[in-house]
Amino acid sequence: MTGWLDSLGYSDYTLSAASEDASFRSYLRVECGANSWILMDAPPEKEPCDRFIDIATRLRKARLSAPEIIHQDQLQGFLLLTDFGSTDYLSVLDASSEGPLYADALIALLRMQTSIDCDDLPAYDEQLLIQEMDLFR
Repeated sequence: MTGWLDSLGYSDYTLSAASEDASFRSYLRVECGANSWILMDAPPEKEPCDRFIDIATRLRKARLSAPEIIHQDQLQGFLLLTDFGSTDYLSVLDASSEGPLYADALIALLRMQTSIDCDDLPAYDEQLLIQEMDLFR
């Protein structure tokens, strides 16, 4: 990974764990001066990047928050993404923020359900759920 970042002209950066999801992907925060990005490492044989890129593109077209892809090397499974930071809803949720945060989340869900064409995506059914759960046994 560091060799790939170096080849892109990045230098004098630090890497730290960013977040995890229920997949084979890993995420590192790349910090360089006042800038930061997220480096996604997705083993191509297990987590091809094309699906991630497709969904991120669909979300952005629907005016939903999704990372922009700054650089990519799909053969190695590397994506350099915009960094949304480390603050999540739960860490700022309190009595004064719950109304606006939940309203924002519901608007995003509604937009996701009504603005994204999913006809060519596989149905997320019981079989697919079981298949994904079996990945971690």
